[in-house]
Amino acid sequence: MAVAYDIKAHPTVYGSRQFRSRLEAKWASFFDLCGWQFEYEPYDLPGWSPDFLLGRDVLVEVKPISAFDEDVARKMTGAARAAKWDGELLLLGVSPLFEMDYGPFDSPAIGWLGQKTGPEGDLAETWSFDRASACISRGEGLPDFAHAMFSYRMRMFDGYWKQNDWHDDSRWLKSIWDRAANRVQWQKK
Repeated sequence: MAVAYDIKAHPTVYGSRQFRSRLEAKWASFFDLCGWQFEYEPYDLPGWSPDFLLGRDVLVEVKPISAFDEDVARKMTGAARAAKWDGELLLLGVSPLFEMDYGPFDSPAIGWLGQKTGPEGDLAETWSFDRASACISRGEGLPDFAHAMFSYRMRMFDGYWKQNDWHDDSRWLKSIWDRAANRVQWQKK
């Protein structure tokens, strides 16, 4: 479903960088609070300029959405395929997904993670998007995320997602998001 993005972006300074929108700045603040390495606008792919690179292999697009947008995901996967991108794709919206009504492995999520599901090197390879389930890394004790359906590998720190790595409510994730938003809120000049 196509979404009309008619909300005017407000360039926002966070840290020492100017972001194109306050929403991108909120996500950058969130990444910092989670202890995740990221690069803003890392490079251009054919037909798509990712907003962030998380770690070494997750390209991120930020959009003012609250539900999965297939058109944006199609654009991301087409550009990644054309560039022979070997990593993963992450679509983020107006906030993490705090609701927890998605079956036996309920957990909040940060967005939608696209993981390759086609054969290696196959031009028809696809990315399967599903919730990027939020969890806590065992070694670091910091927030992390994993694909909700396929690989349960944590993306920011080493390890695999297990049943005791997620919380039975989303207040911990909401607390981090609220702190991130407070760090970049509008200030009267």
